[in-house]
Formats: sequence, C-alpha cells, structure tokens
Amino acid sequence: MYRFQSPVQSFPQLPAGQEGPALTVIVPVYHVERYLTRCLDSLRKQTFRDFEALIVFDGGNEEEKEIAERFCQEDSRFRLLCQENRGLSAARNHGIREAKGKWLYFLDSDDWLEEDCFEKILEAGEKEDADIVLFGFYLNFPVPALDFVHQKEVPSFTDPKDALKALLEGKVVPNVWAKLFRRGMFREIFFPEGELWEDVATMHELFYRARKITSISYAGYHYYQHPESITKKDPQQVRYWRYRQLRRRQRFLRENCPEMTPYMQKQWTDTAFGYAVYCAVAGDREGYRQLRKDLREFPPDRQRMKRSERILLEGIVHAYPLFALAARLRERKRKAAGIG
Repeated sequence: MYRFQSPVQSFPQLPAGQEGPALTVIVPVYHVERYLTRCLDSLRKQTFRDFEALIVFDGGNEEEKEIAERFCQEDSRFRLLCQENRGLSAARNHGIREAKGKWLYFLDSDDWLEEDCFEKILEAGEKEDADIVLFGFYLNFPVPALDFVHQKEVPSFTDPKDALKALLEGKVVPNVWAKLFRRGMFREIFFPEGELWEDVATMHELFYRARKITSISYAGYHYYQHPESITKKDPQQVRYWRYRQLRRRQRFLRENCPEMTPYMQKQWTDTAFGYAVYCAVAGDREGYRQLRKDLREFPPDRQRMKRSERILLEGIVHAYPLFALAARLRERKRKAAGIG
C-alpha cells in the first residue's frame, strides 16, 4: 500500500469563530522560473476571490523564490512555504498539511488557469455536493499555433463506481490538476514521496473513497508541453514509473474492489509492454524477472488482445533475448532520428 505509516492527516485548527477560505491552492515550485510568473498571475486574476495560495518552494533557485516572495508581498492570499528539495509529492503533502480551505486544488507551476476556473468548478462542487469535480483542459505548446482543447466534454457519472471504471479505462485522465477535491479526501491519502507518476499512484483510491463525483463540460486548465519536463526528456523514466504505479493500482483493486480489475486490462497490458522495453534498454534483468512474476500474478486477458499483442507477449515471456535485442535496436534508431 502507498499510504504513509504516519498518523492520520491533521489539518490546521482555526480559532473559535474564524472560518478558513473556501479553497486552498497548492503550487509546488522547483526550477520553473521561466513559467512561474504566468502561473501565479493566473491565480491572482481569478474571478473567484476566496482562496489561499500555498506556494511550496522545493529547494530550487533564488530567482523563482524571489518571484514567489513578490507575489506574497503584493497579495495577502499568497503564502510561501519552504522545504529542502524532496520532490513534487513531498511539496504537495506539505501544502495539504497546511491547508485551511474547504476545498483543495493542485496547480503545477509551469501551467496556468482560465480566469473563471475556480468560479466554475467550485460552483459545480457546491451545487452537486460532490467530493471530486472533474473538468477539461487545453494542451499548450511553445508554438501557440499548435494549442488545442484536449478535453472539454468530460464524462458525467451518477455513481462513483462508474467514474472509477472510466479512470481505469483511460476515459478520465489521472492528472490531479484536472480535478477539485474536498479537503477531507486527503485525511488518509498522501502522494508517494520519492516517486514519479504520483497522480496514477493515488487517483484510483481517491475515486474509490469518494461519496460523489461530478463533472462539468469546461476546459479551465492550460497544460504546457515544454521540453524540460521529465516525460519529454526521459521516456525510460516514464516506462519505469508508470509500470510501478499501475502495478500498485492492480494490487489495490484486488484487495478492495476486484470486480474493477477487468476495466484496466488495456492500460495494464500497454504498460507491461513499455516496461519490458525499459528492462531491455536498461539491461535490467531483475526488473524483467519481476515483470514475469507480475504477469503471472496479473495475467493479461489474451482473448481481448490483438494478434500482434499476443505475439509480443509471447516474445516477452518466452523469447526475451530476441525481444531485448529488437527493443535496443529500435531505441537506437529512435534516438538517431531525434525521437524521445
């Protein structure tokens, strides 16, 4: 399990008669000085005003710290929290522990928001008495002509189990920034520190524990695709961590709601194939042995697989040296062609 072994999460106690803000926004900051002003400016311009913004400085550089301090000086709703570099998950967990708002929202510091984003999503959350609100987003690029709405029509749900099913099938993105949460959802759930793909590690449990999940057909988030992000720089890390977090998800489903496991068949199979490539390219024999064990523990449904996928699976399980050779050659060709 990926919950911390520490006590149940406790939130700040406010003086008697004093109410906290409606919303706490948590913004982890680490080496994003090129994008931070745009991000924080989109917060300051929100039409919904009753929020606190916790900027968690994760031991980056002085330039971005100075930007954060300037916003805190100019707007009392902004507060700077500092820690040694411990990663995105630790920064989010730090913000959660300091949150005073009724609702929680997580904003990545290289992205930004539409000005009416909080107004729209909070209205939906309160109107529907929901624990989680889903909404859509834009994909933005260094060349603006490539920008587009990636998802606006988010599926709607009458039962949280249907939302969990959609998440497992990949119809709902796992990204935490495309959702608004009641703060109490994080009383026992933390982001796993020292790991990547932390949203995949936690989102299924949040959906599983939610009393009600609602969605709105609205794109309020701008997800910036810049070349410095780890998903662009290091595809091997993506293969490694995505596999580990989906394996963790498989185990959670088996222990808590085994009837849901068939719905993540496609994601599990694709990710296992990606991890096999990781093991081949990295020369990770122990990782490959673990993969074979995992495929026995959570066997793909061959009846649902395409013929090409069944052949690939046979190669991974029964002819790994040939598969590994082919994977390394393919990776060399991709790098020579400048493909990440």
